[in-house]
Amino acid sequence: MGIRKKLMNVKFFGKLEVYDKDILDGKMKVKLRATYINSLKFQSEAVKRVSKAANSQYSYCQVAKEVQFKRAKVKESMEKLELIQQTFAKKKDELHEILSKFAYLKVKYDSSISKKAKIEAEIEAIRVKLISVEKLLN
Repeated sequence: MGIRKKLMNVKFFGKLEVYDKDILDGKMKVKLRATYINSLKFQSEAVKRVSKAANSQYSYCQVAKEVQFKRAKVKESMEKLELIQQTFAKKKDELHEILSKFAYLKVKYDSSISKKAKIEAEIEAIRVKLISVEKLLN
């Protein structure tokens, strides 16, 4: 199909709008670079004079080069963040366990302290009674 026929096809521009521009493989990029990109006819100013759509595509490609690197960095950072959040969640669960054990031990400690105080009070009461009994016996 010739170029004129493709351009006259009504669906051609619709396909061009939704075409995924990021799927070009290495061979295609080398061919495009050799044939078009390095040519003076296809520099930004020359393209801008001929076609706004082509200039937009050219600008998209320039921006896509920079954005692709940044997208990879963002993806890597998001993966690291996910791992850190998982580790944080585990540590948070461990902390919750430790705090609940601490609360249990504190209750047990307070109970033991109150028992100790009761026993000491009983000992003191018995000692007073013992002294009274000794006085009565003597």
